[in-house]
Parts: sequence; C-alpha cells; structure tokens
Amino acid sequence: MQQSLTIKNTLGPAHLAIDVNGYYTPQIQGHVELDGTLTSGTPLLTNSARIATGTYQVTTARNVSTCAAHADPDGSGGYIASAVPSGNTVTIYTYAVSGTPTNIRFTLSITC
Repeated sequence: MQQSLTIKNTLGPAHLAIDVNGYYTPQIQGHVELDGTLTSGTPLLTNSARIATGTYQVTTARNVSTCAAHADPDGSGGYIASAVPSGNTVTIYTYAVSGTPTNIRFTLSITC
C-alpha cells in the first residue's frame, strides 16, 4: 500500500519527526537437491519435491504470492532457473541453456 504525505510550513523554521511503524520479515532460503529433497533451509520452508523433469515445487509456511522468489543454480555450467510464487508454494523451472528441462541443484531465496 502506498501512502502520501504533504507538509507545508508557512511560519518559519520548524522541526519534523516521523515515526514509521512496521516490521521486517527475514528472507526465506533453502537448498534443493536433484531429486527435489530440501537439504537445508530456514524454518518457513516446509517441504519440496521434484514433480517433473526440471520442475520443482517448494512449500512454505506462509503465503508468498506477493514476495519475490529467485532460484540460483548450484555449480558451474549453463543452467537457468526461474521461480514463480503462488499461495504457499513456489514452482521452480530449471533448464539447460539449450532450453531443455533439466534436473539441477539450486538455492531458493524468497524475499517478502
């Protein structure tokens, strides 16, 4: 939600103090193996599985629909990964540079 505030001073010098009330949500992160096993991660990652060649699904303990998700392929080589959050899951698609779906290890990061 975006809010706006306009302040106008017409009588001379003034001081302004603004107190912002909110909270910080730590990053959600985990490592997924070739077979879809979640080998390490923060407590909000609850499960992961490989559902097809080059397609993984990671389940979280919160709704991540409005969060940014990023899958980073592990190791060297020409691999590409994309992460799509929806509800309490993130679907990760992994490919060789040629465009062929490929099973790879990756690190998933979710920032809300």
